[in-house]
Amino acid sequence: MKYETHDVVRERLLSEHPAIREEYERLRPRYEVIAKLISARHELNLTQAQLAERMGTTQNTISRLESGESNPRLDTLVRAAHALGRDLTIEFVESGSGSNP
Repeated sequence: MKYETHDVVRERLLSEHPAIREEYERLRPRYEVIAKLISARHELNLTQAQLAERMGTTQNTISRLESGESNPRLDTLVRAAHALGRDLTIEFVESGSGSNP
């Protein structure tokens, strides 16, 4: 039995189901931020508890942030970035769709 990789399944679903593709694109920025946060934490070999201590919050808060269960405020993301020795930048770029909201 041949198994498909996650990337193959994702691409198939996105190409076959416009509603799934739309929701995927809507959520993309949130999950990109989460991935960057986790990657930066791992680069510094920090646990969630250690990051939480640096931020003055709880490990549970970091867990919810990294799992996508919470929708963090901008100041929370800035605190996380600084706790990781980073700056947070936000950039507005042209939409690939060319349409206005």
